[in-house]
Amino acid sequence: MKVICKLQCEDCGPSIVLKKDFISVAKLGDSYQYATRCRYCHRDKIGDIDEDMVLYLISKDVFVHDWLSDFEEDGGVIGGDAK
Repeated sequence: MKVICKLQCEDCGPSIVLKKDFISVAKLGDSYQYATRCRYCHRDKIGDIDEDMVLYLISKDVFVHDWLSDFEEDGGVIGGDAK
């Protein structure tokens, strides 16, 4: 295992993400968000990250989901009237 990044939990303090599958990154227009869990309290940690951190995570083989283009390619609509 290799260290992917450090995580700061308000309740538990600093910890580390050890596997690339333990963190998700999504591009939403011009911004990026991450989602992971604290390895001590197991609470979800979700927030904004800057492009420099995204590039760093990509260098660690973390996949970045582009939600808007993924949606356009799939054309999927959940609920409501699908047209």
